[in-house]
Amino acid sequence: MTSIPFCVIEKPYMIWASDVRADNEHFLKRLDADLYYRMAHNIIGAPQPDKEVEDAATQEDGSDQDRKDVSTLSRLLWHHGMETLVMLLGAYIQAPSAVHAYFLKSKTEDAVQMAGYLSREECPKYHRLEGAPFSLANLLSGIHRFAGWQQHDRIVERFATALRYMLSDYVDEKHRAEYNSIKHGLRASHGPFALAVGIQEAPGVPAPPEAMQMVGFSRDASFFEIVKPLGNATKQQSKINFMTEQVSVAWSLEKVLMELQLLSLLLHNIVSALRITAGAPTGSVTFNKVAEDEEFWEMYFQIGSSGVPTASFAPVIDARHISLATDKQIFGSYKRRST
Repeated sequence: MTSIPFCVIEKPYMIWASDVRADNEHFLKRLDADLYYRMAHNIIGAPQPDKEVEDAATQEDGSDQDRKDVSTLSRLLWHHGMETLVMLLGAYIQAPSAVHAYFLKSKTEDAVQMAGYLSREECPKYHRLEGAPFSLANLLSGIHRFAGWQQHDRIVERFATALRYMLSDYVDEKHRAEYNSIKHGLRASHGPFALAVGIQEAPGVPAPPEAMQMVGFSRDASFFEIVKPLGNATKQQSKINFMTEQVSVAWSLEKVLMELQLLSLLLHNIVSALRITAGAPTGSVTFNKVAEDEEFWEMYFQIGSSGVPTASFAPVIDARHISLATDKQIFGSYKRRST
C-alpha cells in the first residue's frame, strides 16, 4: 500500500491506494482540459438564425433570444471552468502528487477560499511550492518553466493579468450567486442591462425621459434573485422570514468566449506541469498558448465593462414594524378546514 498526505486549505487528509501515483497520473491523463476551448468554438461557429427571423424577434420583444440562449450556456461554462481551474491550481500548490484526491475532497467553499488566496496573491499556509516569493506571475512562470517559449515572460504576464481579471469576478459574491441561479432551477435570465437615474419631479412620479442620465449599459447581463434578511430581524427570525433582492451582473459575451479559451489553455498547461512533477519526461507533454497572440490579446484587453458591473435592488422592510411569522403559524396554514 502507498499513501500521500495533503491539505485542502487547512484540512488534513491522507490518501491510501495500492499505487497513489498511478491513480494520480490516470486522473491527469483523462482530465479533458480542452472542453471549454471546444465549447467556445462550437458557440462561435454555431449557425446564426435567418436575418429576417432575427430582426422580427428583436422587434417583437426588444431582445435577441439566440444571444440570450448562448449567454446562459457561456456563463454556466465560465463558472464551471473557473471552479475547475481554481481547484487544479489548488492541487498544484497543495497536493501535486494527489490531484485526484484533492479534487474529491475540495468543496465549493474550499475553491472559493483558494480563489481568495490567489486573488490576493497569497499562498495558503500548507503548500509544496519552493523558490521565488508567491505571486500569480511567479506561480504561472513555474508552471510554464518547461514550455520553451521565446517570449516566455511576456506570455506568462498576459496569462497572469487575465487570471487576475477572472479571479476578481469569480470571488465576487454576486457572481457566485449567478452560478447557483443558473445551475439550480434556471433562476437566472439573460439580456441587455441599462441603468439610468433622474430626479423625480414629485414623490412617486417617475422622472421624465429627458431628465434621465445613463449610468451604464451592457448588451449582456444576468438577472436573478437572492435571499435577503429583513432589517433588524434576529438570526432566529431570519430562518423563517426573508425578502428577495433583485440582482444584475453585467459582462461581455465576447470576453467570456475568449476567457473560455484561456481557461482551456491554462488547464492544459497546469496538467502538463503536474505530469512533469509526477515524473513524466518534459518532451512527453505540451504547453499551449494563444495562436494569434497579438491580435487576441489586443482584443481581449480592449473589451471593457459597462461601468456598472453589478447592481441590486430590494425593498426596505424593518422587522420591528411588522408582525413576523412563526413556524407554528406556517404549519397551521396547511391545515384543511372541515366543510
